[in-house]
Amino acid sequence: TWRTEDMEWREEERSFQGREVVWRDWDRMWRAQDIEQRWLDNARWVWSRFMEKNRRDVEEKSEQLKTVSNLSALISGFSIVVLVEFQFHTPEEVPEQNLTLVGSYAVCTAITFGCMINAMVLSSLMLAAILKSGKNYVSEEEETDFLFACRRFCAHYKPGDRPPVPPRTFAAHWDYRCEGSWRVAFRL
Repeated sequence: TWRTEDMEWREEERSFQGREVVWRDWDRMWRAQDIEQRWLDNARWVWSRFMEKNRRDVEEKSEQLKTVSNLSALISGFSIVVLVEFQFHTPEEVPEQNLTLVGSYAVCTAITFGCMINAMVLSSLMLAAILKSGKNYVSEEEETDFLFACRRFCAHYKPGDRPPVPPRTFAAHWDYRCEGSWRVAFRL
């Protein structure tokens, strides 16, 4: 009887060991899937961070352009009002107008007005352009490409490798296409 019990116990232990091997295989598979899911979650987090940075960059630049545009319009309006309202003589005096003084003042006001209107129009056009193109940097195709690049990077990582970055950014667009015009509008 003890021999049959011993054989049953050994058979049960072999069965448990077989189940444990199967469980370890399942555990390895689950762990691999968990790691892959974490790679994907990390890539999504990096993409959402990239989208947020682009959104903040667009908002920051649009606020700067609105401010320059409004300030330029305000200064040009004040320059015209000052030209109209400026009195070259006191009301008690007989008007002796120096035509060169009035002419030079009008020319300076016209130059100021022209520069300010130019800066306002330039800023307004740039604002419309960046608000239109600012949303183009977060398309679904680019998100998919970026997620696959991140997954590939995680799967084949070697020390010293650089992580993938999105191919297009608003900051690069601003530096390449808008920075020169922004500096001109700001100097005006």
